[in-house]
Amino acid sequence: MLDRKYLTDEVIDGYKVSANRKKLWVTELDLLSFLEEVCIRENINYYLLFGSAIGAVRHKGFIPWDDDIDLGMLREDFEKFLNADKSDWPEYIDVQYGISEHGVDTLLRIRDARTTGITRGDLNKNGNKGAFIEIYVFDAADNKVIRNIQLKLTSFLERSMACYFLPSQSMNIKKKARAFLVNLIGIKRTWSLFDKVCRLQNSHKNSIYVDTPCLPNYAKTGQHLFYRADVEKSIYVPFEYTKVRIPKGYDRCLSTRYGAYMEMPPIEKRGTHHSFEVFYDPNCPYTEYENSPLLEQYFAGDLSLEKL
Repeated sequence: MLDRKYLTDEVIDGYKVSANRKKLWVTELDLLSFLEEVCIRENINYYLLFGSAIGAVRHKGFIPWDDDIDLGMLREDFEKFLNADKSDWPEYIDVQYGISEHGVDTLLRIRDARTTGITRGDLNKNGNKGAFIEIYVFDAADNKVIRNIQLKLTSFLERSMACYFLPSQSMNIKKKARAFLVNLIGIKRTWSLFDKVCRLQNSHKNSIYVDTPCLPNYAKTGQHLFYRADVEKSIYVPFEYTKVRIPKGYDRCLSTRYGAYMEMPPIEKRGTHHSFEVFYDPNCPYTEYENSPLLEQYFAGDLSLEKL
């Protein structure tokens, strides 16, 4: 249960956590609580991953300088979530995935329209730009040859779809060629092809490995290549003032991604997680920043504009 004293400035592990950062955490945990309700109702498994899972294990909450929540789902659970009944969802909650007014999103974000969480990539885009939590979808990845083909194709299609939504005056010849190709095929058909490529190995129900071909820049590194057995089940652990799910095999997942994940970084490297990649304001809706020159200044590196 949230105590009012929680929303105060505090130094944690040598890093000053502001009340505003904690307000952002509360917003994200509220989104996670909403997701939890949906997943219980629909019998969906999910889990915190990456820095969020490190926070759960190492800090029993957020890494003090972290500002987002990363989640994972196997494809079958992800599909259940996409198809869940949304008729009773609060109007301020928005799901961005696939092709929408926002452009193309190959990972899923659940956003709160009452707040601000504008990424560098959100600039000049339409749609909800509130604070968010992210869901990464994992597909079967046993065959190395097919996996390499998947990553090359998804990388090409992802970049091409991104070009399709760019203003023509901002593109070079290569990007214009990509946009032309997508326009020729059709954006919906291109997305459908991208989606099918991600699922190429999913007919192997007893696959040993899973990965994120929908996010080829990550998958190419091998850091998202997990054992399916490690992420098929989740366990609850304490997190801030609540409990969250992490993969039952979290140790091997985090070791694959980070190595010695329980070791704290040096003091001078604490606090540089998403600097100048996301502009957050937990106190104002994103609409207050639409077309604001302040955003360009922030993404150019103006630290004085930071709201956390």
